[in-house]
Amino acid sequence: MLKKTLILLLLVPTWVFAIEDVSLFTEEGEAVAYIGSSSEQTVYLWTGQPVAYLTVDEQGGHHIFGFNGTHLGWYVDEIFRDQNGDIACGTSELIQSTKLAPMKGYKKFKPLKSLREYLPPRPDFSNNFAKVPCHFLLYSGVID
Repeated sequence: MLKKTLILLLLVPTWVFAIEDVSLFTEEGEAVAYIGSSSEQTVYLWTGQPVAYLTVDEQGGHHIFGFNGTHLGWYVDEIFRDQNGDIACGTSELIQSTKLAPMKGYKKFKPLKSLREYLPPRPDFSNNFAKVPCHFLLYSGVID
C-alpha cells in the first residue's frame, strides 16, 4: 500500500502542490511586495527580503506584523491597510492597471520574530490610498 501511494505521489505534477504567491501592487500599479504561499504567511519585498508576517484577525482578515514586532496594519479582502485604515497596496484585482512586474529576488532567510506590540483598535477602512508608500511601510517591520 505504501509503495502504491509513493508511486502516485511521484506521478502527480508538482504544480498541484504549489500555491502561488500573492503579489501586492501600489496605486500606480507597480509590484512592490508579495505574500508567500498560504502556509507560509510571510510578506516579502519584491527584492526577496522578508519584512513581515500575517496572523489571523478575529474580526476577519489578518494582522500584519513586522519581524521587529511592530503592528503595520491589516490585510483584509486582498488589501493591505495601514494604521489609519487607508490602502497601502493591494492585489491585481484591486489595482486594475498593473505594470509588468520585474523578476522577484530570491527569498532571503526569515529572521526570528520579535515580541509583538499590543493590537491597536481597528480603524474604519477608507477608500483612500495611504500617504506612506507600501514598501516604506513594510520596510518599517525590518529588524535593525
